[in-house]
Amino acid sequence: MHMDFNTLRKNMVDSQLKPNKIVNKNLIDAFLRVPREIFLSKKIINQSYIDDNIDLTKNRYMLNPMIISRLIQALNVKQNDTILVLGSNVGYSSVILSYLCNTVIGIEAIKSFYEFSTSVLMKLDVNNVAIIKGKIEYGFPDQHPYDNILIEGGVNFVPEGILNQLADNGKLVTV
Repeated sequence: MHMDFNTLRKNMVDSQLKPNKIVNKNLIDAFLRVPREIFLSKKIINQSYIDDNIDLTKNRYMLNPMIISRLIQALNVKQNDTILVLGSNVGYSSVILSYLCNTVIGIEAIKSFYEFSTSVLMKLDVNNVAIIKGKIEYGFPDQHPYDNILIEGGVNFVPEGILNQLADNGKLVTV
């Protein structure tokens, strides 16, 4: 069975994002342009546009499009922002953010996710995103301060060392 991913992508935006108060036009355009299906393995590609988290590995998910769009919209990203994505996963949110800001730095601890997301960035010709393999809880102090930090997933608390990497008036969002 061949799935029409372009139609599914448009349906995701129209039925999952817009009814849930996603109004930022640039953000909506990014969701329309980024092919979510290329971030998933053949085995789960048919889940690309479901209205739910997608299980990638033990305790790691591609977040529900509505949740990730609301987190990103809450950041109120500006064109010249530098954004840190912690737990950048397979790179989907980082690529969405690449349409909205100047620079995205993703930190990913899982080697296969790091390698996969790096190859997707090349495939999509995205050159304002860098994925770095490292411990998520350390962030990436080399490039701080960050205008925004997105923690991709749920956390119980945010380490002081991460908060110290935010610019004055910077925003951090997480589940």
